[in-house]
Amino acid sequence: MKHRFLLGTCLIALSAPALAQDAAAEAALTAIRDLGTLNGQALACAETEVASRAKKLMLAHAPKTQAYGDAYQNATQQAYMNQTQAKDGCADARSLSATLDALAQRLNATLPVAR
Repeated sequence: MKHRFLLGTCLIALSAPALAQDAAAEAALTAIRDLGTLNGQALACAETEVASRAKKLMLAHAPKTQAYGDAYQNATQQAYMNQTQAKDGCADARSLSATLDALAQRLNATLPVAR
């Protein structure tokens, strides 16, 4: 019985870092998806400065992998389509920019720029 407890404790201790890494990776992917969503909205609303800044943040922060590229691209396309079909119109540039500022802070926390 004592050996089972020890084995279980060891397995939990060894799996904790992997679970933390999975949570961090998911938080990073979520931030990239949110950035893509904002990019799609900005593109659909002809807010080119916001879209350009979103793209720069993507290139600066996201690892150059297919998973991150797909997350950004798919979110951009979906948000663009949703925005063009929305009946309530576009958010103003100030609102989009404020949302982008908040996303930039999240990206700095989850995917710091490599220096």
